[in-house]
Amino acid sequence: MKPSTQMVPIVEQSNNHAGGDVVAGNKTINQFGTPPPSSHLVCLLEQYQLEVENNVHTHEKLRELQRFGVAKEDPLIPLETKLIEGNRGDLIEFAMEAKEQFSKELARHTHFPSAQKIHAHLLSKIWSVFSTRILPAIRSGQERLAVERLIQTEIIDPTLAELRSNPFEYSDSEVQGMIYYLTGNCHIRWA
Repeated sequence: MKPSTQMVPIVEQSNNHAGGDVVAGNKTINQFGTPPPSSHLVCLLEQYQLEVENNVHTHEKLRELQRFGVAKEDPLIPLETKLIEGNRGDLIEFAMEAKEQFSKELARHTHFPSAQKIHAHLLSKIWSVFSTRILPAIRSGQERLAVERLIQTEIIDPTLAELRSNPFEYSDSEVQGMIYYLTGNCHIRWA
């Protein structure tokens, strides 16, 4: 193949004054970060605040939320076993405590209809992202630290960002509790 002998035009830019960038050619801007919460979730968070203020309760449980609270397997495989099978036996104590803490928070908020919808949305999203991004990374043999970073950037950070105003006051450990809650009910596998 013969090398190209085409001349690249030279552009001179001098004495330019602009309120931004002066570019000769194409300018590419890559923006990284967490997307803003969906308008649907923002509405649900606002609705939740109103339900709390007006003491609006329900005794019915949302079907989408119920499915995550019920074990998918019979007999139920204990969380500890799942973590050991996934080479995460060192996390058993933390996972059990985080799962329990989230379970209590979930129970505390589920008498508000919008809180049920918010939690169903969060659990569904975590389950989906774990199944499509985290589990394939685990199964492809990625190192544990890389998988932990993936969990942080793909699940924990976006979940907390979605809850921007965060009326539940959730932190990293509660989001991890959601992951272990799903693991305990056989929706998430670590191997």
